[in-house]
Amino acid sequence: MTAPQTLGANDASPGAVNVLAALLEARTGQRIAANRTWRIDTALRPIAAERGATTIDDLVRLVLDGSSPELADRVVDALLNQETSFFRDAQAIAGAAEAIASLDRSNPRIWCAGCATGQEPLSLAMAFAERGGPLPEIVATDVSAAAIGRARTGRFSQFEIQRGLPVRQMLQWFEQDGN
Repeated sequence: MTAPQTLGANDASPGAVNVLAALLEARTGQRIAANRTWRIDTALRPIAAERGATTIDDLVRLVLDGSSPELADRVVDALLNQETSFFRDAQAIAGAAEAIASLDRSNPRIWCAGCATGQEPLSLAMAFAERGGPLPEIVATDVSAAAIGRARTGRFSQFEIQRGLPVRQMLQWFEQDGN
């Protein structure tokens, strides 16, 4: 009798990695760099366990059998970076606010691509509001429908708000509602 397999570091076979990389690229245009394949196990372990898969290869087989179309969506979403924080690049945000405020336009528009759960576009909105004057239209997009859905709620954890947002701005722009 053999011990049951459990997920571990670098669990995915090269074939499974290739399938996952192709799925991610086909759906989002993003590629998994060779030195970042370690993220596959970390990102997919919870989904695999939830589905009763003991390996990443088993999870890939479940994705490929097509019996659960939303599984492929969840796998792709889990593989996305979605790194975000308030005022993540404060100099760039301040520079954008200054440059756009100096434009000779009454209705500037900004596209914030790859916004994940929305901290960067909200940082831009805060920067513009604090400068005074007209607020631009800010359109925020992301390849992850789940991230956009969460961004639309405007709800963030205490950790997410404190990460990059000074206390003064936290108190000015947010109201506490639970955690």
